[in-house]
This record gives sequence, structure tokens and C-alpha cells, in this order.
Amino acid sequence: MSKNFYTRLASKYLKALESGQNFDLLLYAGNGEGRKEFKAHTQILCIQSTFFETTLSNDLFKKKDDYYVHEEPDVDADVFEVILRYLYTGEVDITKHDGDKILKILIASDRLGIDDLPELAKTYLTEERASYVREHAAKVLKTIHNLRSFDELRKLCLEAITTDLFKSDGYLTLGEDILVPILERDDFYIKEVVLWKHVLKWVLAKHPGLDNDPSKWTATNVKQVKTTLDALVGTVRFFLMSSDEYYNEVRPYKKILPRGVNEQVMLYLLTGKGSESIMAKPRVRASSEISG
Repeated sequence: MSKNFYTRLASKYLKALESGQNFDLLLYAGNGEGRKEFKAHTQILCIQSTFFETTLSNDLFKKKDDYYVHEEPDVDADVFEVILRYLYTGEVDITKHDGDKILKILIASDRLGIDDLPELAKTYLTEERASYVREHAAKVLKTIHNLRSFDELRKLCLEAITTDLFKSDGYLTLGEDILVPILERDDFYIKEVVLWKHVLKWVLAKHPGLDNDPSKWTATNVKQVKTTLDALVGTVRFFLMSSDEYYNEVRPYKKILPRGVNEQVMLYLLTGKGSESIMAKPRVRASSEISG
């Protein structure tokens, strides 16, 4: 069949979407003032999306009169419209959209089980909008963290984070499951005292309103902060700090350190003695290093 046939067919499908004629599924996307209504057709969506196929075949959408109703409050209306148009026509000009919107298209289309569109968005982000990914690496990584695919995009984020993680406060929003593997890397080159300060900042950000002076903390405060710190404390190589760095920056917080750590580090820094099992090897200086 000629290309013109498919072009005309896509045009007719798009007209059906835009007119809403004979719709049997009422979709709502977005929240508040940005909420928008779309009149769609279940037969088309079931063919194009495993989410709609599974949900509709199991009769999981509520029904009103002679049509189904479904809400997508977490997907912006303009993003959902791009996805719907793709489902009806198989066409999308991904170059028209900025990095934030492409990322949203990727996540939403992947969740909806749509062929090709997630891969198209991922490839464009990785190859054509790499500068956006590097600049917003923490946000992108957090967004795609629970997705099993997109290894190339994840790798690009990790490379950027290894260089730029602490150049903004974006890392404060990252979970421990993302941060720990990064901070444990031997090629994550950073002074340990600088890393400690950032880890402490991350911990305290989880306890807004808490005084920065640990001498003013109650026993309950200490217990709460210690619990939060436990997730990241193992990434800091205290034995590689100088005695001045440890005494001035870490020792004031000794109550939130794991049992015995303060004594072991102080013994090593004062006498040079310590078990090899608790010694940490230095990080590797890469061509692109983090100085803090």
C-alpha cells in the first residue's frame, strides 16, 4: 500500500479523536485548572496500549451510561494529548517538545505499555538532548529509577552525577537507594570531609526545623537523625580524613554515628592503629573529579 494510504488513514483516525464521534471512553488528564477531557475509542486504545487492553478486558474502568470513564490525574493534559495522538496516528514530532515534556512522555507512555514511543523519547533524550539530561541528571535518574529499561539514559545520568552531584541541592531530593550506589563508587572522587558535610545536609533536610547545633538536640532528635543517617553513613570513609577534619566536622555528631565508629576512627587518627577490616581504600582520581 502507498504511503498516501497510511497518511490518509492516520488523518481519519485523528479526525475521529478530535471530533469524539462514537466515543465509548471518556478520559480525564491533569489536575485542577489543567484538567482536560478527551473522548476516545476503546478498540483503538486496546490495540495500541497493553494498559488499556488489560484494564478494559478485565472491566476495571467505571462505566457511565454507554461509555467508560477513566482518570489520569498524574499525567499533564498536554502530555496525554501527545500520547493519544500517537495512539491514533502512529506519529509524533518529538523534536517540538522540551526536555521536561519528553521525560513526562517517556514515563507515561512506558506505564501505559505503548510500543515504540518510550524508546523514541529515550533515544531522543540520550542523543539529542544529552545536555538537558546532564543538567537535570538527579531529577531524570529519580524519575526513571524504578524502570527496568532505559539503561543508556540511566548511564548518562550517572556519568553526569559523578561529576556534578553536589553542584546544586538537587541531590537532597534523591532517595538512599539512588545515592548509596553512587557514593560508594571508588571513582566518585571527593574529599571525605566534603562528602560528610553533604551527607549531613541530606540527613538534616529530612528533619526540617531541627537546630543545626547537635548540642541542642533532645534524645529523641538524636535517635531520629541517627536512623536517617544509618542509610548513608557507610559511604563516608572516615579513616581517610585528617585528624583536624574529623575532630572539627564529625566528632560533634558522634552520638549519631554507629556504635564504636568514633572510638575506632579516633584511635586510628591518634595512633595509626586499627583493624585492616575497617580500613577504607582511597577513591580513584578520575580525569573529571569532584572537589566539592
